[in-house]
Amino acid sequence: MKLLIELRHIITKHKIKNLSLLIRPTEEQSQSLIQRFYNALNCEKIKSNSDMNQHLYDFEFQDSRFQKIKESLRDRMINILLFINFMQDRIRSRDHAKTICHRYLTASRILKKTNRHRTNSFLAKRTLSKALYYELTYAAIESSQCLHEYYSTHDNNLNLSKKYRHILNKQLKNYRNEIQIHKIQQEATIFYEASRSNLKKVNTHMKNQLHILLKLTNQVNTSEGIINSALALMYAYADAKHLDKLLALCIETLKKLDEKPFSMHRARLVFLTNITLCHIRKKSFIKATKSLQEAIQLNKQRDFNWLKTMEIFNLLYLRSAQYDKALEVIQEVYAEEETLKRQKAHTREIWYINRAFVEFLLRAGLIKDNGRPRPGFRLSTFMNDVPHFTKDKQGLNLNILILQFLHQLIDDRKHDRLIDRTESLRQYTYRHLKELPRPQAFIKMLCIIPEANFDPKLIQKRAQKWLDELRQHPLELADQPFEIELIPFETL
Repeated sequence: MKLLIELRHIITKHKIKNLSLLIRPTEEQSQSLIQRFYNALNCEKIKSNSDMNQHLYDFEFQDSRFQKIKESLRDRMINILLFINFMQDRIRSRDHAKTICHRYLTASRILKKTNRHRTNSFLAKRTLSKALYYELTYAAIESSQCLHEYYSTHDNNLNLSKKYRHILNKQLKNYRNEIQIHKIQQEATIFYEASRSNLKKVNTHMKNQLHILLKLTNQVNTSEGIINSALALMYAYADAKHLDKLLALCIETLKKLDEKPFSMHRARLVFLTNITLCHIRKKSFIKATKSLQEAIQLNKQRDFNWLKTMEIFNLLYLRSAQYDKALEVIQEVYAEEETLKRQKAHTREIWYINRAFVEFLLRAGLIKDNGRPRPGFRLSTFMNDVPHFTKDKQGLNLNILILQFLHQLIDDRKHDRLIDRTESLRQYTYRHLKELPRPQAFIKMLCIIPEANFDPKLIQKRAQKWLDELRQHPLELADQPFEIELIPFETL
């Protein structure tokens, strides 16, 4: 009862009356301007201030109240975020638990500011219980610190003070290890995402960090530590000679996550897709399909994770020569074009490259058009749509150059351009592909096509040397990002 009385002093009748919910009862009855504004906002036709003005006032006029209405509605919508349940899967879900803990901690900070220590300790206990169960280290630190202070200064309970200090110290140790692991993992991820040609550099850097990383990994068993250390180790094992280690790491990490009493779908998705990549590199396409089908079941939302899974599906179908299925993947992704537009530049550009390869296969007659809608394709538009990876000289810029060549090759009217570009491609190979034997050999094969005057027999004769060179460096042993060779060069 004391706790309710303390809450009553905070949540008075006057404050409830002024609570800024989205639409107040009086506004519903009167069809106020703010309600009309909110209703109009739900209309997809409203894209700008001008559209809203016309909708509200039926003519082009900037009412002096317009800005105030915007600000008032914005504040109400931000306020109501605290009441919305964002998570659909409430059962034993770590993401849902994290949302609840954030809400409790926000309320706890407010209570602390207003010196409502009893209610604050009640909320802190609820937060701590959930945080410890779901291994939410930061929430556990803040709530255990709050309880340690409460029983040290307000309740004067020495035993409970020691108990929560012990929990706090343990969580702080976990947090320090998690932060160090996360820092190492983030450095590698940012470096690699900026440029696929950095894979070798990232791989070398992570091998230098391996001793520190393994030591940290052995000191922490929280889900956050397990996930981030595995993600970091994946970069250390990215080269071809460590493929079995990489596969074992992903399988072992999934096993550790399965031992937790709560679900972590996103993390499982990451490691399942990487298991799939390992199987693709080993040409175990049946195993790859099985693990990828399991991965797609974990994520029904059309978001970045779904796009990443579909990207691996596209790779699987191109590597295993199931080109008609690759077309279906492109059609499915572009049916969700709004999802694609919301992604970062490098994610969008990967899909532009995927689409360009499938479009080439269609034009080459290797895929039959299934009649379903697909986005239009123009080579000039494609070249303008990939500025980010154009700078990635040893990475995905290679794919862009190959696609430009292939699309011009299939168009008889553009053969003159290929003749002009041969020397620049040779220079590109010399400058940027010295350490990449497979791309180097393939570009040299392409250069032979215009030099042999587009004569198939002469091309085959002259290109045999480079085809043999490709076979001496098989794809499964190549230390290069998987995105570089969507279709094996021998096949292409």
